[in-house]
Amino acid sequence: MRTIICIVIGLFIVIGLPILIIIGLIKPTLIIPKKVNVKRPRLVIVITAIIAFVLGALLIGTLDPDPLPQIGKTEEKAVLNDSIIAASYSQKIETLYKTVYSTDSLNRYDLCYNLELLLKEWKNDMNSLDSSWQSLPLSKTAYQEAALKFVAVSDSSIAESYTQKFDTLLYQLIALDSQLNERTSRGTLVKEIEDLLFNKWWNSISIDDSLLPEFPISQKAYYDAQKRFDGPYSRYCVFGDGKMDEVEFWAKERAREILMKVCVDPESLVIEDVTCNGKTNNGYKCRVVYRAKNGFGGYVRESVTMTMAFDVNSSIYNCIEIH
Repeated sequence: MRTIICIVIGLFIVIGLPILIIIGLIKPTLIIPKKVNVKRPRLVIVITAIIAFVLGALLIGTLDPDPLPQIGKTEEKAVLNDSIIAASYSQKIETLYKTVYSTDSLNRYDLCYNLELLLKEWKNDMNSLDSSWQSLPLSKTAYQEAALKFVAVSDSSIAESYTQKFDTLLYQLIALDSQLNERTSRGTLVKEIEDLLFNKWWNSISIDDSLLPEFPISQKAYYDAQKRFDGPYSRYCVFGDGKMDEVEFWAKERAREILMKVCVDPESLVIEDVTCNGKTNNGYKCRVVYRAKNGFGGYVRESVTMTMAFDVNSSIYNCIEIH
């Protein structure tokens, strides 16, 4: 409202007063009627106009028109930073994409990882300036476009790279199941597969960014790999590393614990031999030959058959059945 009043007064001073002065000088009677006895009407008109001009100027000064919206230094800096960040990172991203597109799919993974790091750096820079990104429209739009392109390019590369690594380890693990006296550590392969599935591969497809869409190809391959790992892992939970010396060692220890409780003379117990005779669905079948004193004081040789299963939590073998 103050601005409108100032404009009206200003127009009157600039346009209205000069017109009144000109009319008054040419024909004073149009402004001062003849009935009013004024000796010098033209001089009165000029002096009145000057007074009106001064009063109008003072009035405008006291009204102080509404301030127009202006961009402050902070906003100017944000706009400048927005354009700089958008241009800088867009250029870096495009340079990496050109390299990615010129590389075969199996070797794209490392380059895609560099793209992911660059996107994270870009996001952190924007968050440091404005966590809501409201003052960074250019950077936000450019970031979203780059993120969508990143998913499109990296999805198949992640799936192919990790599937190949997973298959190599899984086939090695499955190959051990057909061997009885294997010496290769099944546990080592299981840990490598778990690290691949639940750390490396999972972290690659579960980026904590609401602006990034999901990785459909990689996620499907990931869950398929999990299902294929279920069977070998279940067998590992039963048979463990499958090293016969460890199985026989724990069979001897568990037999000693069990027989000590049932022997007439526990101190006379002697474990003579432990032999693993193969596998069952529940574990390893071990024959334990022992001797101990009977109720008449003489030694008796006997044998028991034990089923030994691996305990994943303690990494040892326990007896689950005895015959």
